[in-house]
Amino acid sequence: MDDEIQKSLLTKSDSSSLDQVILLGVVSLVIGAGLTISSLAGLISSGDRYVIVIAYGPLIAGIVLVVAGIGRKKKKNLAHGPDVLNRNFRLRDKRGQ
Repeated sequence: MDDEIQKSLLTKSDSSSLDQVILLGVVSLVIGAGLTISSLAGLISSGDRYVIVIAYGPLIAGIVLVVAGIGRKKKKNLAHGPDVLNRNFRLRDKRGQ
């Protein structure tokens, strides 16, 4: 029973940290897109010159964090799938069904 509780707590904390990684990626992506779009719209100016700022860093980092977070989340869900099935079968066997 203790192992199951520890597994569930670990899974919840891993899921929470993956959600934070995905959220950080989305925020970074939005900041990068905002900088780029505002530059292209002329909201960012450098005196009399027209400056185009393309925020490659936040855009690429945001995309990588979102994709990696979603990929790890799917991989973790697939990894825990059989454990849930095995636990259900063990519970059924204990009840004598």
